[in-house]
Amino acid sequence: MGFNPNKAFDVPALNIAEKLPYPTVGIDLATGEREINLQQSTQPQKKIGTIGDVIYDKKSTPLEQIKFDYAFLDELEKKRLERSMLGYQMQQAADLAALPQYSQAIFDMASKTRGLDYQLGLAADMFSPTRQQSRRRLTQVGEATMMQAIANQAGAAANIAAATAPRPFGRRG
Repeated sequence: MGFNPNKAFDVPALNIAEKLPYPTVGIDLATGEREINLQQSTQPQKKIGTIGDVIYDKKSTPLEQIKFDYAFLDELEKKRLERSMLGYQMQQAADLAALPQYSQAIFDMASKTRGLDYQLGLAADMFSPTRQQSRRRLTQVGEATMMQAIANQAGAAANIAAATAPRPFGRRG
């Protein structure tokens, strides 16, 4: 014989409304009828004016009562709206008070981002393949120019040496 969870908490069904010391009534929201008796036995009663276990009183709700209920609900909604507006205003005041710190933080972040962007752009420009190729080409052009200058200097030196070399006068025979 094992544990049966259906029997573990075997509590008899109670109609709590029967145990209350004051009369318990309700309203049928579908029909608008009031004074629904909730204090009755749990035995099903099949009478005219009953649905399930609830006995309905067939009186309709007076218009004054409906107006009172709507006015009461409007007052509750107005109070809820005032509380929410107060909370909104308090949040707005807190946001305005913190605005200088927010703007300083945003400015600092933007400055750092701008500086980093500049550094990254500069690094990308300095070490890009096209920039490296351009530097190589300029270096090669400079080298070629220097070699040409050295060659020109050597040629000029040879010309000077030939021009200043002693020349024999007369005929050789």
